[in-house]
Amino acid sequence: MLVKPLITLLFLRTERNPCEEQNGGCEHYCSYSDRRIHCRCAAGYALQSDERSCREINPCETENGGCQQKCFFVDKRLSCGCESDFVLLPDGRSCREINPCETGNGGCQQKCIYSDRRLSCDCEPDFVLQSDGRSCREVNPCEIKNGGCHHRCHYQDKTVTCDCESGHVLQSDGRSCKEINLCEIKNGGCQHRCHYQNKAVTCECEPGYVLHSNGRSCKEINPCKSGNGGCQQKCFFKDKRVKCGCKSGFELLPDGRNCRGEFY
Repeated sequence: MLVKPLITLLFLRTERNPCEEQNGGCEHYCSYSDRRIHCRCAAGYALQSDERSCREINPCETENGGCQQKCFFVDKRLSCGCESDFVLLPDGRSCREINPCETGNGGCQQKCIYSDRRLSCDCEPDFVLQSDGRSCREVNPCEIKNGGCHHRCHYQDKTVTCDCESGHVLQSDGRSCKEINLCEIKNGGCQHRCHYQNKAVTCECEPGYVLHSNGRSCKEINPCKSGNGGCQQKCFFKDKRVKCGCKSGFELLPDGRNCRGEFY
């Protein structure tokens, strides 16, 4: 009797790879090792806390994407932007504050100043800022302490000139005024002595003279007209000297004043 050998087929059972079914639950890449599923994400994505799903990495979330101010990530592209009143520099990342003085001088007529994000206008020397805070007006030095003039101040062609009120003369400094002493000009019209006080001239005569009714000229006093000059009979005044004489038939006594009776 022929006996057939018994052949036993042993089927080796291979372990199932869960990544082959629905990608093992991974959103992107699935790997299986040590009986564990490992999910990982494509470049530019990060694995989430569920260790399955992936989220696109926003580079703006890391150091603001290298942008100084604003960071934008759209369609997988990063771009930088700036706050209001700032402009993006050629490097595409840095921002520079816009200086409004660089455009139309900030609206200032002369000097434009921009500091601490505030604009202010100023004027050149010899100009003053107007109430609108923008325009400038030339300063008239005569409006400030009378331009240094004692009396009247004039400003023309950017030059100050001073002059004086009537009765005053401008001094060598070109600013101050001194009252004119009329006695210094032709003696104030006085023939002899001149006095100037309280803006008025008064004349006075030398001893032996009397002031004329015109208040200026002086007339010599004839002593013979007052008490006959001290002479008993005749009085003569010549060369500022009094000389006495006597009538015919009289002779002058040694005192030079009295006469003695007829001596014929």
